[in-house]
Amino acid sequence: MIPDLTSALRTYLLNQRALTELTAERVIGGELPQSVIAGMPQACVVLALAGGLGTYGNGGQAYGDRRVDVRAYGATLHDAQQVSDVVYEILKFQLVRRVSEGCLIHWARQGSGPQPLRDPERDWPFVWSSWQVLASEVAVA
Repeated sequence: MIPDLTSALRTYLLNQRALTELTAERVIGGELPQSVIAGMPQACVVLALAGGLGTYGNGGQAYGDRRVDVRAYGATLHDAQQVSDVVYEILKFQLVRRVSEGCLIHWARQGSGPQPLRDPERDWPFVWSSWQVLASEVAVA
């Protein structure tokens, strides 16, 4: 079974004090739960697989790259940018080949963004970025 890359990245980010101090450990995979929505807008991070074709890991290789979108929310666009900047620093400079949730993550590279935006339905400020992440596609210990 392919390891859950979103959960692996979430766990890794939750172990980074600079981010959890800003977000009060609101690092979420998939979509915002009702418990977080009730307090929005507030500092939090949402990770979601974004689809697209990978560059690496063809021909039966046990690794591949997938795109992961990151939404960094804040009470203001400035606050959201601060959260985004911390995520950027962690993924670009601190994420060095490691195992998280049974997934060996080799690296993360920003593919697009940061883009300051507002949620079209609720007007919450967030900064979007998209990352290319190379990771194992078989579980590791």
